[in-house]
Amino acid sequence: MKLAERFWLFKKKTMLYRPEKFGRIIFLFLGFLAYLLISVSSISAQNISGVINSYAQVLDLDTCTNQLLVNDSKGFFAGDRVLLIEMKGAIIDVTNSPNFGTVTDYARAGNYEFGDVAQVQGLVITLKDRIVRKYDIGVGSVQIVKVPRYSDPIVIDTLKAKPWDGFVGGIVVFEASGTVTLTGDINVTGDGFSGGRNSRNGSATANQTKLFYPAQSDSAANKGESIAAVNLSFGAGRGASSNGGGGGDGQNSGGGVSTYIRIHGIVRNAGTAGTIQLKWAQNVAGGAGNSTILRQDSYIKATRVN
Repeated sequence: MKLAERFWLFKKKTMLYRPEKFGRIIFLFLGFLAYLLISVSSISAQNISGVINSYAQVLDLDTCTNQLLVNDSKGFFAGDRVLLIEMKGAIIDVTNSPNFGTVTDYARAGNYEFGDVAQVQGLVITLKDRIVRKYDIGVGSVQIVKVPRYSDPIVIDTLKAKPWDGFVGGIVVFEASGTVTLTGDINVTGDGFSGGRNSRNGSATANQTKLFYPAQSDSAANKGESIAAVNLSFGAGRGASSNGGGGGDGQNSGGGVSTYIRIHGIVRNAGTAGTIQLKWAQNVAGGAGNSTILRQDSYIKATRVN
């Protein structure tokens, strides 16, 4: 083949280089890249505040299929990052001795792991990867928490948890790349385990000293909640239950039992609460021990005199 014919074949099979067209391609590519970077930066720095997590109680789980049965799947979607955690389940000493409330076995309390959601169907959430830890569903108050992911987040106001309700809540968790800027607080004060719940006691017996009584007892106030799954038979009394505070016994204490109260200020009975009856310690007109009754929508003002 002649040299000229070889050159013609080479030109036909080879893309010709055109500087002006190549420049336009580079310019368009750089323009697209700049637009992409601007778009990403505009959504990466996110302002966050309030409650950012979604929560669900885990009713059952299957480690073979990585599936969780939850009480409510709203707020969970495929691709979500999640935290699986057991809130309670520790075993404590329940003898009426100084050892009461000491943790003898943490069991599976505090077990947790992160995972990613593969699928949500009804109340069943399937995770992409195998569930590694063990969980006690019936005792341990296991919950799943959605973990939002941010790039360069700015906490502009108080970041808080959904208050713990005995089944879910009490946790703030998120993942972040870049810088986390705090112009507001991350504050979960009062959002965790509950303190001793109010109880309406009947006639109290004085000089109570035991470390535990049944919950709602007339002899002592209720204990605070803790990582221990405590039987209601041990739900009141001064003994602390692992990391939960004890309740006061009915013996000159600050617990929930008292026979006498000293009033200062205004006592009001409103709504449909019924009536309140006050008995005065000193003699009043009509004889000693007379009662003053506060009827619905009335009030009495008491002023300290000593």
